[in-house]
Amino acid sequence: MKTMETTLEVEELDWPTYPEIIDSSMHLKSGREAKVCKHRDFAIKISKKDLDKSFYSTYEISSMQNEYEVATFLYENEIAIPKPWGLFNINFRISPETIIKVPSFIMEYISGTRVDELSRVEVKYNKLEEKANKEIERIRKLGVKLNDFGTVNRTWSLKRKKVYFIDFTGWIIN
Repeated sequence: MKTMETTLEVEELDWPTYPEIIDSSMHLKSGREAKVCKHRDFAIKISKKDLDKSFYSTYEISSMQNEYEVATFLYENEIAIPKPWGLFNINFRISPETIIKVPSFIMEYISGTRVDELSRVEVKYNKLEEKANKEIERIRKLGVKLNDFGTVNRTWSLKRKKVYFIDFTGWIIN
């Protein structure tokens, strides 16, 4: 399992700068605790913190670690979620002389529309909800306690004809 000790150098992977990722059109979603941004084929979940923060609390890191472990467990059990790539401390250059390490959960980017933003005319909405409810039952049978699994935390991929769960904050494997 990849852990927070892994460090990816911005220059090696051609990551955008931290302000670009947070403030640009790559920004996908902002929740209570994190921002999610797209870069290439990745969705990058970054703790919401000030740019000048040089460290993150044990709670922030363990919360992200838990989310990654839940996502990995679900993916290995063929639940409809993006492939989790791992947890990384990404070095972001915030000025020519300053680099900060930002705990990040990186997963596959799924092109789609959040279920709460779908028009009930665009897709067979009831069929989507039926499929999602079946998936929720499968997750519960695996012993996972779900926290927030509403339509805002699901994406409909027209290309793949599938609903994906995309946020696992607070989910617990029993």
